[in-house]
Amino acid sequence: PLGGAGGSADDWVLLRLEHPGTHLGAVEPPRLDAPRTGHAVYTLGHPLGLPLKLAGRASVLATEELLFRSDLDTFTGNSGSPVFDAATHALVGLVVEGQKDEGDFEPVPARGCYVARQVGRHLVGQLGVAAGAFASAVAGR
Repeated sequence: PLGGAGGSADDWVLLRLEHPGTHLGAVEPPRLDAPRTGHAVYTLGHPLGLPLKLAGRASVLATEELLFRSDLDTFTGNSGSPVFDAATHALVGLVVEGQKDEGDFEPVPARGCYVARQVGRHLVGQLGVAAGAFASAVAGR
């Protein structure tokens, strides 16, 4: 099964603002679609407070009910980031749980810092919750 240590189709929350966000202008509801095995996907997020990170060149590896696995290259802290279909830009789900024990950063003592670690292979893949898990909540806004 695709679930894992903490991943489940219930791993999401919809927030409703108490007051209108007038500084945002009109925001259309997202176009939702189902993740499909083999389809290209991408995600955007601010993991760990970093500047906006685009993780693309990925695809859906497997789907099961309201969960899916992809080979998105995400960081710890990308949880909750939207996952979009690369062709249609429809929202297909949310990042839930990434590769465990792969490590996001590696030290570079000569530079006195850490750099993003590139993982050349994905053993299990990035777990996502499919948009179908929260579609009715979004529609009923």
